[in-house]
Amino acid sequence: SNKIAIAEKRYSDAIAKIDTSYVNIKDLDIFVKAEKDIIDSLNVLRDRMKTSFEKGNMAGDMSILEGSCDDVNAAITKLLEDMRKYYAKVRIQYALVKTQIAAVSKLYDDALAKINSEYTDIKDQDSIVKAETEIATSLQALRDSAQASYNQGLIVDDKANLMAGCDSIKSAISKLLEDALKAHTIVGISELNSDNNVLVGIYTVSGIKVNVPVKGQINVFRFNDGKAKSVFVK
Repeated sequence: SNKIAIAEKRYSDAIAKIDTSYVNIKDLDIFVKAEKDIIDSLNVLRDRMKTSFEKGNMAGDMSILEGSCDDVNAAITKLLEDMRKYYAKVRIQYALVKTQIAAVSKLYDDALAKINSEYTDIKDQDSIVKAETEIATSLQALRDSAQASYNQGLIVDDKANLMAGCDSIKSAISKLLEDALKAHTIVGISELNSDNNVLVGIYTVSGIKVNVPVKGQINVFRFNDGKAKSVFVK
């Protein structure tokens, strides 16, 4: 009876620790099941002791009852240790995700600074502003998702998707800079194009088509009227 009381007290203390120290993982199925298994084992142990007492078999059943108490104590110890390890893993994964999101956020801030300082002639174009807004919205959504995932103890499973979200935003930032450079260059060469024709392609001097002008060399800009202009892009 004393050993059962000790096991019950240990379980009660364990639940108190879980409720204060492991709040964001305590509702995960694996830990909820472990707690239920311990409760069931304690109930079985109480019923077995009661039956043994009523039948006058306490002396004969003592070793079995004590062994069952030891099993419950071992389960409590395992539950706490498993939660400690998993919580540490959750914190590590969350730190990694936060670091990556911070790096992407810095990349975005640098891109904005570049556009606002080097591409002032096109920074207010609707397509540029729209792309910037979409990236900012995606970044905030990613931050919110990471925080929610951590709060729910799901960050370990969600990490891959969150990292993929970071990569997607990085690609969007790269495209934003490419589009800004292209728009800036088009504005620059439009002053050289008195006929106001439409630009249909950008090429290197060797004839390779590129999406954006290549810095540090001559780029060939071809227009829809068949004309071409060679411009050195700094």
